Amino acid sequence: MLLRNRCSGCIRNIHQKSVSCFLGDIKDAIWGDDIKEIICFVSLAVFIVSASLSFMSKSVYAMENDLTAQCIEELEGGIINWTTGVVTVAIPLNSDSSEKKDALASDTSHDFSSTSLQQGSLGNISTGSLGTVFSGESFDSNSFFGGTLEPLSVRELDKIPENALSAARQRIIQVFEKIASDYRVWVSENGYSINMLRAEIEKKALNAVNSGARKFFAGDGAGLIFKADIYGDFLQFLLPPELQKIPEIEVIDPANQYSIGKMHTGMVVDARDIGFKPVLYPLIVSEHGAEIYGSMFASREYAVEKGLCTYAYLPDPSMIMRRAGDNPVVIKALRKDGDKGNTIIIPVADAEKIVKMPERHLFMKACKVIILISKTKI
Repeated sequence: MLLRNRCSGCIRNIHQKSVSCFLGDIKDAIWGDDIKEIICFVSLAVFIVSASLSFMSKSVYAMENDLTAQCIEELEGGIINWTTGVVTVAIPLNSDSSEKKDALASDTSHDFSSTSLQQGSLGNISTGSLGTVFSGESFDSNSFFGGTLEPLSVRELDKIPENALSAARQRIIQVFEKIASDYRVWVSENGYSINMLRAEIEKKALNAVNSGARKFFAGDGAGLIFKADIYGDFLQFLLPPELQKIPEIEVIDPANQYSIGKMHTGMVVDARDIGFKPVLYPLIVSEHGAEIYGSMFASREYAVEKGLCTYAYLPDPSMIMRRAGDNPVVIKALRKDGDKGNTIIIPVADAEKIVKMPERHLFMKACKVIILISKTKI
């Protein structure tokens, strides 16, 4: 308190005293009886700075780990990120990729029309090479995420040759067709036709191409990257018809067993030991066959908007917070089942625990579910 009073007096008198007097007051304050107060103040400041740096480092780690946690599946023609729902395809430049890389990197107004694409990659999507990014018929996703992406200028976008755009559309269509292949049976049951599904896929491809490409460099490879997500009308066609919109839900807890702090905000199912693969429509049941999560509990508008669940390799905290909230229930899967392997079986004890949660209707309706799977090649 004494130090604060002395410093306040210094500030009030700064315009009245000479500089030497002002510095003298500060010296008295520092070397006077308040040295312990100064030491405490400095120690507190050091602690705050250290805590802030620690928090920042943890946040940076979470962001870096977020990418390694994401579930990537390589498909012929491109990849799908099952964590974000984004499909990515690449169109390689010609075989003289190292020169093209230098040209693209140094000249932002490079004329793509003068750069011929590999002819093999146009007639047959499964061929072609983008340095280490393409491996035979698919992406090498490790090299892909190790490369660099750069935006194209307006001039570059205007000069992308039509054969490159056509190849990109074809590859996007191929990836979406592959994703949809196991769910075509539900298209007609949802009141649509296969032609309507095809039109929706073509619209996805067209929008991806029109939304702009990115330049991609990895090793000696260079090319163009295009992206599209699976959400929206595409899922509307393919999700089962029994998955309907659920009306507004009010959790009633007459015994007042669950306070706000105890309520679970989502569900994380650890299926890393059972060989489960990503599907658009996963089903979670108990050992007795009772449905724990599926069309009975998820609401269609949420499933169409962001998928019935998200998949990940690791329980990344930031990803869990975004999808399942700050207090998800964690369940260990026993095995998989079903004709297409889309069913996850969990222990009866865990199933009963979930059934007794009144709040499960809230987070299941909003599809706040994460499924962890093995990082072995899908």
